[in-house]
Amino acid sequence: MQSQNTDLDTEIDIAQLESSGPPLAEAGDDIFGKIARALHGILNPVCRYLCYTAAIVTLMMSLAMVVDLISRLAFSRPLSGMIELQTYMLVFMAFFSIAYTMIKNQHVSVDLITSIMSPQTNSVLQSIFNIWGAFVFGAMGWLSATRASEAFRLEIPATG
Repeated sequence: MQSQNTDLDTEIDIAQLESSGPPLAEAGDDIFGKIARALHGILNPVCRYLCYTAAIVTLMMSLAMVVDLISRLAFSRPLSGMIELQTYMLVFMAFFSIAYTMIKNQHVSVDLITSIMSPQTNSVLQSIFNIWGAFVFGAMGWLSATRASEAFRLEIPATG
């Protein structure tokens, strides 16, 4: 009689959770596997430090909220520009942590279709979607930087 696999029977491999994300050894020896390993070696440290920066920004945002709240309640004088500053901090917090989440392969995913495909097909699809995601986020960053540069050059205020 075989026992059912329950949550209590499942062992969690902490070393695997703390490792560098998806198993690169299984990426294959094809061109996509080589590209994935090369990009992982370059981007992993950058993404890790961006995530650390996001954590620091989160802490700073919390402290700014507390200072603004104390200023508002104790002195009846809220700090000017605090809402805009917290909005920018929230954007940095979100976007700086997205890359690290993707590198660690800890994002939410639904594998109804990919679970029935071969590992080679999954590798190709994952590479294509990762390249597409890098393109989309790169384009958004580029367009945001050019608009910010233009607004700075024309001295357009950040808020209406």
